[in-house]
Amino acid sequence: MLKGADQKKDPNYRAPKEWKALYLKEHTVEFPENRAMCPETVKIIEDELRVANYVYFSALDPGGHAGPYYATYNWTFNVQMGLIVPDNCGVRVKDETRRWEEGKCLIFDASFAHEAWNRADSTLFILIITTYHPDLTDIEVSLLKQVNLDLASQSDAAHATALKEEKKQLEGKKWWM
Repeated sequence: MLKGADQKKDPNYRAPKEWKALYLKEHTVEFPENRAMCPETVKIIEDELRVANYVYFSALDPGGHAGPYYATYNWTFNVQMGLIVPDNCGVRVKDETRRWEEGKCLIFDASFAHEAWNRADSTLFILIITTYHPDLTDIEVSLLKQVNLDLASQSDAAHATALKEEKKQLEGKKWWM
């Protein structure tokens, strides 16, 4: 069974209908249309050596639940910044439950089981950036980037098909507004 972010590479995987993502970066794939809508965010991540596999805006609809997930490795951290955070939203990482705050970040090791929920009446919006573990040297980060690329390229065809299908489901819908 695939776990965490690797689930998305499974062509049969479907994200929960109530969870949506606007990707700016996924491994080496950049999304020009999405990046054009978010120039300030792109400036922040553009040349940052420590940005790892994913940068995306995430929306979780009222009543939505995502997870639990966990990464299959522990060399990256999730940085999640609250953008629009209604009451009654939260995230659990292992045994700890937290709440996002607008303009503030929660940072955690995604190799621990984690899940999020929105029990509010409006949509939760967060920015998610994966970064390399702060204890890694620049050389280690460089090597791990290559490992990540090798792992990603093993399933690119199936993953591209799944992404196209997800994109079709969102055509004409500007959920991020």
